[in-house]
Amino acid sequence: MQDRRPDGFTLLVGCYSSPTGDGGGIRIFRFEPPGGAQRPPRITSLGWDVSARNASYLVASGDGRYVYAVDEQGGGRGGVCAYAFDQAASRLRPIGRMATAGDFPCHLVLSADGSHVFVANYGSEQAGGSGIAAYRRRPDNGALSGGGMAISYAYPSHAHAIVPSPDAGYVFVPDLGRDRVRRYRFAPTGDDVVLREAGVAAVTPNAGPRHLLFTPDGRHAFLVAEAAEQVVAYRYENGMLIRRATLPLSNHGTARGAGAALALSPDGRFLYVSNRGHLNQIAIFEIDADGHPRARGQVSCEGVHPRDLLVTPCGAWLLVANQHSDEVVCFTRHADHGGLQPSGERLAVRAPARLLAIGC
Repeated sequence: MQDRRPDGFTLLVGCYSSPTGDGGGIRIFRFEPPGGAQRPPRITSLGWDVSARNASYLVASGDGRYVYAVDEQGGGRGGVCAYAFDQAASRLRPIGRMATAGDFPCHLVLSADGSHVFVANYGSEQAGGSGIAAYRRRPDNGALSGGGMAISYAYPSHAHAIVPSPDAGYVFVPDLGRDRVRRYRFAPTGDDVVLREAGVAAVTPNAGPRHLLFTPDGRHAFLVAEAAEQVVAYRYENGMLIRRATLPLSNHGTARGAGAALALSPDGRFLYVSNRGHLNQIAIFEIDADGHPRARGQVSCEGVHPRDLLVTPCGAWLLVANQHSDEVVCFTRHADHGGLQPSGERLAVRAPARLLAIGC
């Protein structure tokens, strides 16, 4: 699979608000490829919606008409916000908000058939409150209904993501607090959501599993271990994650619990993993035909606290959301060896947490 020719797209950036309530919400930008060689792309601001004050994670429907955002609020006010997205006008229109039964929803995803939205709740201000919530989704208008906590976890569990399997038969939940990846059989029946416990995937003790990402062909998956600052490679087979390899994100010795985001190149040959804390790096791995990662070095994220990564759909650039230095930085990506080089394009955004491409 070759990288596609460069095309423009809409870039949504989910942001945290400041302690005084400034900023936050969802910023809307237009990403345009350069008009000539050796020039950086152009990113233009188009709008802003603040109905979700702490929109730390976003996802869009397959046709880009609807956008869903978690809203981390605390105080029992965590929720998931639904929007209709007018791509021509670059405008988000709120169409509803649902409570998530947890203070800190941190990740959400659409089921493969688009019929449901699943949300991972990291926890609450008091012990407990972690688990996964599920909502029915209307395909005609994108609205959410039903829902609430589908499955609750006891402390010290912290659900940090919820990821459908490539075959749509399972849902995986990295539990950062209990060092496991929970597996559920997904079998919706009418208006009910059935998530049946189906075991766990192996994770190194004290790893702190955070996010899981499947390869484009669905044969392999990669897990970022936040606490251990590692990437774990799995083979996916018959609904099972079979661990193949575990590699550190850097060669700097003791981990400080800063692994964060995963991103794959469009051809699946290169994996990028952000590492926050004192290193502020992006680790680069080359993936062989059998799904084994091989370290290819690290580069500075050119900022502080790289929370999310996005490889552009054409594969020519990588964007990083540097949360604590309030900017999105664009890197030129080399398709042949996977290397990254700062493009010169930097975007001032308060506390960016999530990068999402639409209309590409």
